[in-house]
Amino acid sequence: MLSEYASPTLRLGKKLQASLECLQLEMGVNVNPLSVSYDIYCSLATKCWVETLWERLWVYMFQVTMDYLDIPYPREKDALMVDLIRSAGWKGEELRCLNRVRLHLQIIFLLGIVLANGRQVDDSCLRPHTVPSTALPI
Repeated sequence: MLSEYASPTLRLGKKLQASLECLQLEMGVNVNPLSVSYDIYCSLATKCWVETLWERLWVYMFQVTMDYLDIPYPREKDALMVDLIRSAGWKGEELRCLNRVRLHLQIIFLLGIVLANGRQVDDSCLRPHTVPSTALPI
């Protein structure tokens, strides 16, 4: 049981907590990323030390029990965007591309792209977004 990993007095605990939270957001899950299937979500994670830890835990079938706050669903019948994308049949490079779009829009839940009525997708999410050029004119 890793109950003290997030202790404010432990630098390693702070690094682990920050790394787990970043991995969680990158993968688009609302639970501890170490508790989800590596086989399903590994393609959405950047290779790093905590991703390697997660892989080894999964391969050796270790279960980690730790105090970790889940991100609650913002409203009833909401869904994780990554799960919706996966259930639509996207996988491989297409799934990674769609996940990059999700990260750019900074959304985890379906709520992030629908209008207040919950029945229509916000048009601004369907239009291509341009990234400003940082190149200096010559």
